[in-house]
Amino acid sequence: SRKLDTSPLPGRPRKVRRLDEIFDADDSFSLKWVFRGSLNIIRNVTMSVELSIESENEVGSILYGHMSPKKAAEYLYAKNISSRSFSETLASMYSGENALDMLISFYLIIEPGVNLQSLKKRLRNWLSDKNQPNDREDFFRIAYALRLGIENLNFLLGLCTDYGIQYRNGRELVLSWFLNKGYGYSEACEFYKTLDPVTEMNTIAPGVTSRM
Repeated sequence: SRKLDTSPLPGRPRKVRRLDEIFDADDSFSLKWVFRGSLNIIRNVTMSVELSIESENEVGSILYGHMSPKKAAEYLYAKNISSRSFSETLASMYSGENALDMLISFYLIIEPGVNLQSLKKRLRNWLSDKNQPNDREDFFRIAYALRLGIENLNFLLGLCTDYGIQYRNGRELVLSWFLNKGYGYSEACEFYKTLDPVTEMNTIAPGVTSRM
């Protein structure tokens, strides 16, 4: 198969280009192959991913609509296809009492002395997609507060960060285990503090020891 060379020319900065600039109508490197490869990766990951009917139809139109690569790229931009937002995803996972109230009560416990108005603003911003949590552990906290479960937590992390639960990271492993067993966040943190750091594992993440 043909390999696309995306390396920048010597002395020139890399330029990010649109799909329809990379693939022209005569390009034999089929964009459909790219989509099929991406879907195969999705099917083979441990976390199952279900497409909505609308999403499935969009993918089908690209894969089986007999489009040229250029037409497929133009189709994607014209349809303005967007991914589900953090708040929409969270709403689909949680159907209990008011999520904002639950989160406020939870954070007041784990962050004693926090400014209430500042906390409310932060949480409202998350739930209205004005911004998202910057700290990966906040996704764990949300999962604990709303009892989302491991699968939903893993999906949220994958949606909003670069990767899902990192089980080779001692802290994330402990937090995941306690969540899965129905324990509280504070219990998980207290247990983690009792573990001796494994200093030779510090290369897992800068400034973080595995403690496992």
